[in-house]
Amino acid sequence: MNIFLKIGLGLIMFFITAIIGIVLFIQNISCTMRKSCNSFCYSVASTFGYVKEKTNSSTVQTTHNPTINIDNTVGSITITTHNHNTCIIKSTIVGPTDESLKTVYVKKECNSESINLKTVYPSNNGKAYVNYELTVPYGSKLNLYTTTGSIEGTNIQDSIKASTTTGSININCTRILPKSHINLEATTGSITLTVPPLLNANVKAGTTIGSLHSDFKQLTKETEFLMGGTMHGSIKTIENSVPPATITIETTTGSVSLLKNP
Repeated sequence: MNIFLKIGLGLIMFFITAIIGIVLFIQNISCTMRKSCNSFCYSVASTFGYVKEKTNSSTVQTTHNPTINIDNTVGSITITTHNHNTCIIKSTIVGPTDESLKTVYVKKECNSESINLKTVYPSNNGKAYVNYELTVPYGSKLNLYTTTGSIEGTNIQDSIKASTTTGSININCTRILPKSHINLEATTGSITLTVPPLLNANVKAGTTIGSLHSDFKQLTKETEFLMGGTMHGSIKTIENSVPPATITIETTTGSVSLLKNP
């Protein structure tokens, strides 16, 4: 009886694992095809003039460590940093017609201490979306949010909070300051964080459905329900007593990767 029970449980686990593998495989193909299709359609539409764009650029004098707040609805957010006390703001409204570009605007509230950008749809019937591209000082503290769209950050050196409901997050940190906070969150989308090899940080990461990867062997991985899991622990590759940073990465559906800069 025990033998038959073990065989039965083994078969059940086999079929559950197979079904999960098929679902993830189909999801991956679907995601790839959707991205390729969107890219192709956008390219064709742009070629024949079916996609309209309106770009607004401005430069704001800031301190060396301003707070950057971006609240987007549909569209991407891209951040890079530089060694200047200025914030270069580029917002591009994209839509199918010239009229559609008038259904959304960017609300700006800027001064030397903070940059606040918010996507606004006055009639709640917007037919366009906004992509943000900013170049900000090294010491900027970033709060980035979009409902549908990707978030990318390059050469980030201070605290960052990035959140998207549907879309990927890809952040590259060339320096992580002591006591800084890195909080990356998605509902449907993969998250990749790249950090310097010399690091002192407490890490907590997890996904409900997706894979987990870390270049740092100090982290402990725990698999949950064969589909996702968590990884957590302390990374200390700096010999001196530097106060640790805090890294939190969470997604519901998607992979989580913590990579090490070369």
